Amino acid sequence: TKPGRASVNIYDVPGRLVRALMDEQLLPAGLHTAKIDGRDSAGRPLASGVYYYRVEAEGAEFRGRVVVLK
Repeated sequence: TKPGRASVNIYDVPGRLVRALMDEQLLPAGLHTAKIDGRDSAGRPLASGVYYYRVEAEGAEFRGRVVVLK
């Protein structure tokens, strides 16, 4: 693998962007971790519920879902 740009975004069920964890950030080659602190882009706590994530890196895209419980 080689260094490249990556984006990690969190969306609510209707598809609105809730938080950009990484926005075209240049990363070295290797495995990386993105953590969310339970807040949206404005710093407000996320409501309990289902959220979706999208990871884009070097032409690949990964999608999944995460559940926030309080």
